[in-house]
Amino acid sequence: MSENISHELWENERATIDQLRRDKPEWFEIDSKLNPQRILKHIGIDTLPADRPLGYYRLYPQDFIVEEVAINGNLITITPEPPTPPQNIPDQRTLFCTLVKAGIFTLEALKRLSESLKIELKQIGYAGIKDAVAVTSQQISLRRIKYEVVAEHKIPGLFLKNYHYGKGVITVGGLAGNRFIIFIRTKEPVDPEWLTRHLTECQENGVLNYYGVQRFGSRSSVHQFGRAILQGNYTDALNLFLVGTNESEPPYFQVVRQKAQTLFDDGQSMLKEFQRFPYTFRNEIKVLEYLKENPNDILGALTCISEHTRLWVYAYVSYLFNKIVSEAAKKGKPLPETLPLLLSPDPTDHEPYLTYLKEDETESFLRYIKPFPFIRPAKRAVSTIIKPDIHASQITPEGVVISFTLPKGAYATTFLMNFFELTSGLIVPSWVKTIERDILKLVNHGSIEPVKKILGNYMLSRLDLGGSATETIAAEE
Repeated sequence: MSENISHELWENERATIDQLRRDKPEWFEIDSKLNPQRILKHIGIDTLPADRPLGYYRLYPQDFIVEEVAINGNLITITPEPPTPPQNIPDQRTLFCTLVKAGIFTLEALKRLSESLKIELKQIGYAGIKDAVAVTSQQISLRRIKYEVVAEHKIPGLFLKNYHYGKGVITVGGLAGNRFIIFIRTKEPVDPEWLTRHLTECQENGVLNYYGVQRFGSRSSVHQFGRAILQGNYTDALNLFLVGTNESEPPYFQVVRQKAQTLFDDGQSMLKEFQRFPYTFRNEIKVLEYLKENPNDILGALTCISEHTRLWVYAYVSYLFNKIVSEAAKKGKPLPETLPLLLSPDPTDHEPYLTYLKEDETESFLRYIKPFPFIRPAKRAVSTIIKPDIHASQITPEGVVISFTLPKGAYATTFLMNFFELTSGLIVPSWVKTIERDILKLVNHGSIEPVKKILGNYMLSRLDLGGSATETIAAEE
């Protein structure tokens, strides 16, 4: 799928959703039992106070800005700059540049880039995955391609800047952290003293380093797909991916999965059902098209969406980490400074998780990931406490803007959910004040306007994407 076809599918799907809003308004109402506290418990977090004030975020992508901090401490900003050819040096095997994107997932941006430049995905190096419903910047490396070729391409949803040649490549984890500028739209006015007290406490004492809801997908359930893989139940994992539903997903997508489930023995009819939303369900479509040509090759189907299969497994690992941290917090037990993640070849790293592994029947997980060379066991320890570096905050009539930096591997929502009951998603609560703000200007970090001149067509609000006002609360995407 080329980047232009991908964008066309997205535009067509928007039109479909707009029509559905008119024809089936009840599909845009999420069950009132869905709430942030319930979702957090579902992903292993069950220690946050229940009386936090309501806050909605990501009404606009530019309400959530993420700028990478390189290993050398340099801030990789979203601000456009005049195109400047890189210095001509003898070794031109790697071209480094900054990728700025709006409204798309990092893996989708890299796919568009590789297809436009006609290079393989493995030729593109990146340090980390950035949020989709956001405006983000990050360094990338491009192997065996020249600036002159790259500079002539315009790609939907992103632009490149700051080109230079150099040695090596950028690898996953090759960053110091990220600077976030986030607009939380609150139901009630924010009290300045309350905000100052909570920001000071968080900066001085830190917060528990949970994996936030974005780690678990728009259905808040991909860790369940990962658990099935680590049980060796590959067919179950694929079935959950295709037709598993829960109330976190917008109702009009739930309807598609429920209909697809009734057609489970008719692959062609299932495919047609998912093709009603060809952008959202592009990976489901890819799997079904693969199975059409390769019946019963479940491992091959999971491999054809390898990036997502790997993320499912990582999500299960994150879920277990959350469970350990939550359990310690509830019982008042001291936590070690770092906790090893499960996906390690060292058996001693598995010890904190043995009870949960037995309960989930995932003790033999190393055996069951062997068929997937893109899931590699590795030792990694994660901090159990994070301390944000808070730069600025600004209260507005609509809510509050906060600018802060976190080390790599830490989630912005992990910090913010300690004092806001955060919600997001296509169903926008009626109390949300929808005026657009230049949040960079509010905290003296420049302005979003230069980015909007380039990517404005892709910086669509939830209301543009089919959101509607309702008193119920949607799950975070």
